[in-house]
Amino acid sequence: MITATLVVDFSYSVTSDSDNDVLQLEIDSRPDGTNGGKTSGFGFGATVGYLMYKSSGLSLIKHVSDVGSIGHAGSGTIQILNERLIYSGSDSATLKYPTSAIDFNWSGKSFDVKGSAKTIRRNLQNDNQVRLSEPAYGIAYVNYTASFDVFRLSSVPDNVETAMIIAIAR
Repeated sequence: MITATLVVDFSYSVTSDSDNDVLQLEIDSRPDGTNGGKTSGFGFGATVGYLMYKSSGLSLIKHVSDVGSIGHAGSGTIQILNERLIYSGSDSATLKYPTSAIDFNWSGKSFDVKGSAKTIRRNLQNDNQVRLSEPAYGIAYVNYTASFDVFRLSSVPDNVETAMIIAIAR
């Protein structure tokens, strides 16, 4: 089981029983998004938009808030450019968001564990793990598209300063 929470005050956290799945909630910071780029300082009783990123293998089993109500407000994608992955004697690195395809480029040379410059094969596993054919040293930059669902927290009483949103998936 995997759980994500969002404290609308505003930050997010992710916890997981598995290192291979992503369930992430974050305030909608897109300039053209539900909050117009605003990520904090919401007035009492304001409707707040947030995004949910979820690995394709997960099924949402619970999505609730301690106050107010949650409504689905659509879906979308975001283009992630030049996310940096560092391999320091490892064969795996984790993307921030789940995706189905990546454009992967080494920043310079990549090296095997003996220090020899080498071209090392890579592939995407479990939506967010970029796995190499062997442990290596190097810095890579990855471009990809991530999908999300948009939600709105509304009807929060005017006297409530902080709300918690909980998402649980399996």
